[in-house]
Amino acid sequence: MIHTNTATVPCWDVYEITIPGNGSYTGKGVWARFINGSREVKVRGFYDGEKTWKIRFMPDQLGRWYWEAWSANQWLQAGSGEFECVPPVEGNHGPVQVWQRYHFRYADGTPYYPIGTTCYAWIHQDRELQEETLNTLAKSPFNKLRMCVFPKWYEYCRVEPELYPFAGEPPRNWNFNEFNPAFFRHLENAIVRLAALGIEADVILFHPYDHWGFANMGEQEDLNYLRYVVRRLAAFRNVWWSKGGRLHGRSPARIAFLRQIMEEGPGYGWEPIGADWARCRGCKKSNDRLLFYFGRHEAPPKFTFQLGEATHLRAELLDVWAMTRQPLDGEFCGEVTLELPTKPFQAILFHP
Repeated sequence: MIHTNTATVPCWDVYEITIPGNGSYTGKGVWARFINGSREVKVRGFYDGEKTWKIRFMPDQLGRWYWEAWSANQWLQAGSGEFECVPPVEGNHGPVQVWQRYHFRYADGTPYYPIGTTCYAWIHQDRELQEETLNTLAKSPFNKLRMCVFPKWYEYCRVEPELYPFAGEPPRNWNFNEFNPAFFRHLENAIVRLAALGIEADVILFHPYDHWGFANMGEQEDLNYLRYVVRRLAAFRNVWWSKGGRLHGRSPARIAFLRQIMEEGPGYGWEPIGADWARCRGCKKSNDRLLFYFGRHEAPPKFTFQLGEATHLRAELLDVWAMTRQPLDGEFCGEVTLELPTKPFQAILFHP
């Protein structure tokens, strides 16, 4: 995924320029300008320690790219160069984008249905557990993972990690102006391995479950940290950004069931139809695929559905909690009244 000073780079991979020279993590750095025809992108670099600066760029357009790098530091010989952006490898659909306001798709137009989970501090566990996590994710339905940069300290997660983001000594003797490149290389490797599994990395930048003082840095230290993280990770196509936050998950099996339903049928996404807080919620896909859901407080003995102009539709009763699908007899169109099992978490799916 990372190609250092190479002649060719697959589209949406990372092209990396390395420049020798001394420097500091928060001082004056290096910049580069990447040009392909009329398209021009400016990128800032970062100091990776060991007398090495790096600039990373994700080419999103095929063809010849030219670059020129410069620095405010006179002792850095930045230079210039070029590379060819070639078609992406199989399975690389590019970064996820918002599409038609309510939906997502990859840069190549492939629909993306976010089915996420959380492994907040997985990169801070022992190496064996990290490998077990990746093996488990490889067998799961998840295509998005929320994870933290900083380690966490709370119940079931009170361990000292092998690596820390800053130079210094645990638990609280840190130099917040000197980053630890070994830690960030470890973080990047984890993100690359998630990308190989088709998983988006939703990177949480801050959190309050702290034991080391990382949640109490000053404003300038926060800004230095943010700049450094963004310059290192922004070129990775599967990176999302979260300032913080907390989400709760459910059974992976139920999530897999939901993903299967969402991905069935042609077209991109599901459009909401005639829903409100007190009644059944509905959505449609390609005008002939309609889904009506009855939640926790909705268990009517029967319900009348409006199917629009679609004809010759079949129907299935979905028990979302039990993850079962029961075909209903007959074909349906127009206005249809069906008897329901009078329990929550049921859905009716109409389709050709």
